Amino acid sequence: MIFVDTGVFIALARVADEHHSRAVSLSHELEASGETLVFSEAILAEFASYVSRYHGPAAARDESVKLMESSALSLVVPTPAEIRGALDALKQYSFSSYADALSVTLMQGRGIRRIASFDSDFDRVKGLKRIH
Repeated sequence: MIFVDTGVFIALARVADEHHSRAVSLSHELEASGETLVFSEAILAEFASYVSRYHGPAAARDESVKLMESSALSLVVPTPAEIRGALDALKQYSFSSYADALSVTLMQGRGIRRIASFDSDFDRVKGLKRIH
């Protein structure tokens, strides 16, 4: 399994993004790998907020539904204990984003060791490998 961070989805959706070209090739590599690609409701919320802000609520809904219905992606919903763990990880790793802390918590709890992300903050988490 490979966790997918918000920045990858945003870079795919935004042609002007500095990581767009890499995100396109990365998405092809990830799909070709046959690995299960995982994301969380917090990632979906960040993505929907971004799309809504720049393209409107209708686009946010449509693009978010595409992620949720993609056969290549699996949506993970955290338990209350994982939410608490994410709040602890927020402090432990000095993350500025709850979504990042939740991603790490979900990954650690499910034995996921790789994350597709352009965010170097994940490099401080021992045992995780960032694919970028």
